[in-house]
Amino acid sequence: MSNKALKIALAGNPNSGKSTLFNALTGLKQQVGNYPGITVDKKIGSCDILQKTKAKIIDLPGTYSLYPKSLDEKVTQQILCNNDNKDYPDVTVVVADSSNLRKSLLLLSQIIDLNMEVILALNMLDVSRDLGIVIDVEVLSEELGIPVVSINARKQKGIERLKEEILKVGKPKKIVFDVSILFSEVIKQGNAIREKENNYATFLSFCSQDINNSDEVEKELNKIAKANNFITSRSLATETVRRYKSIDKILLKSIGENKALIKRNFTKKIDDLLLHPILGYTCFLLVLFLIFQAIFSWSQLPMEWIDSGFSSFSSWVANTMNPGVLNDLVVNGILAGLGGIIIFIPQIAFLFAFISFLEDTGYMARVSFIMDKMLRGVGLNGRSIIPLLSGAACAVPAIMSARTISSSKERLITI
Repeated sequence: MSNKALKIALAGNPNSGKSTLFNALTGLKQQVGNYPGITVDKKIGSCDILQKTKAKIIDLPGTYSLYPKSLDEKVTQQILCNNDNKDYPDVTVVVADSSNLRKSLLLLSQIIDLNMEVILALNMLDVSRDLGIVIDVEVLSEELGIPVVSINARKQKGIERLKEEILKVGKPKKIVFDVSILFSEVIKQGNAIREKENNYATFLSFCSQDINNSDEVEKELNKIAKANNFITSRSLATETVRRYKSIDKILLKSIGENKALIKRNFTKKIDDLLLHPILGYTCFLLVLFLIFQAIFSWSQLPMEWIDSGFSSFSSWVANTMNPGVLNDLVVNGILAGLGGIIIFIPQIAFLFAFISFLEDTGYMARVSFIMDKMLRGVGLNGRSIIPLLSGAACAVPAIMSARTISSSKERLITI
């Protein structure tokens, strides 16, 4: 690695600890959500890898693969799949939840097969151990052909080791899945047209996944696809299934179970309750009742202070100024208008504090899940519940939070 500022992308599934690692590396604050798509656009910070090595850290939106299904996932795909993108990274750090490693390895394997310089950061190993999941980090690194680092982003453990690996990392030593096994003729012809020998990048080109090809190359690829009956949706599904088979072989060699540690922990029991088809809705209604009761009870006193303060100030201004149009404008117009707005700040502040707390505990992700079926009956999905709840206090942040909804139709209905 040279001494120029490195571009380091943090990628991973939603809720893997990616944004927490971003904060640990940069010292910047960023909302850490617990439902898919909370990071709508990339967040950028800077840090020192070593004293003489500066780095720009790009926190990419959470995604499960390079096949985007929402606008926020599209951001990640556009950066990682196009080396002409201004944010294309020198090194990609894929942050994985150790307790759900199989799902994280889908995205990682795709990045590896693009021959990008990549490191796997295994987060929350303590949680996986409590669940009886034993990960052999050295074997996993050998099987993947890339560096694997154990970290705890929340406790900032393993960060220095990660920085060291960032400076040493090279190209992957092997690929995870050779897509030409499935589409040999298409890939062969595509490589010849693109004049490049990366089978997976060529596969993505056929699937219109934002690989930087010229218009002329795109036309030739479309001709090849039609001639070979290459259908994008079917090909992506087939490739994903076969890729998971390769991932399972890697996991079989590198992960074991310690049955003495496997237990039905307290969190699992809470999940069963909150996701129950009947009790889940009951718990949600109870939480809403408690939140709104608390909001109106706790905000009453500061609202009275604001009302009393504005009333006293308005009376003082009215008595100080000469009677007339200007007096009426200031007292009954400007001050009355400001007072009517500011008096609701305590309610809005308490509501968003509660929503933020529920996001941090992971409850909002579960609410989105249980509400999805009900909201689909009116043309929405589970993600709509966040803007709908936020709109109870103020419509502006509620409309902004609707950006996480992938479908433009559902987004418009929610707004």
